Amino acid sequence: MKRFLSALGALLLIGCVLSGCSVLPAQAAQPQTHDFGPLPTSDAAATGLVQIDHVSAPAWIDDGAIHYRLLYSDPTTLRAYADHRWVAAPAEMLRLRLQSLLGGAARGSALSARLVSVELMEFEQDFSAAKQANVQLTAKVTLRKVSDGQILGEKRLVLSVPSTPDVQGAVTDLSKLAEQAAEQIAAWCDEIGR
Repeated sequence: MKRFLSALGALLLIGCVLSGCSVLPAQAAQPQTHDFGPLPTSDAAATGLVQIDHVSAPAWIDDGAIHYRLLYSDPTTLRAYADHRWVAAPAEMLRLRLQSLLGGAARGSALSARLVSVELMEFEQDFSAAKQANVQLTAKVTLRKVSDGQILGEKRLVLSVPSTPDVQGAVTDLSKLAEQAAEQIAAWCDEIGR
């Protein structure tokens, strides 16, 4: 009888393997990770030496989630796309964009004359209707002298563009806004440096 049960068990196991059934639970899908795309190659860096002091954001923006809001039904709830994440914190990806565009001196270099810092205050996709969305980026930018920390200027960036109402639209259009913000900050630093 034992032999019969062992043989039956072996046949059932072989049958399960061949039919593709599994006794183990299915593995959860890994979230897709996104960034802002390849770093741009810029021939025109800002004049004067500009150092990126820091780019910061509140923890709820910088948690790696791709955020959205349903303004038409629940405007106070910040949601996140379940199976999609930023590869790094948005503030860090924006810092890399700025560093690429500004050229300038490396952090801590004695050659830099000015420091730029950015506080990211909004970075999300907002739905005004079920099939209508915009992406938003709001940031406060400060430019200071390295020597004494004197503020040379402050600027508030408020950027918004229409977006397709899905995660791909959020990723693509937030990436475009980050690029626009970096370009505007670089141009502003260049203008103040003249």
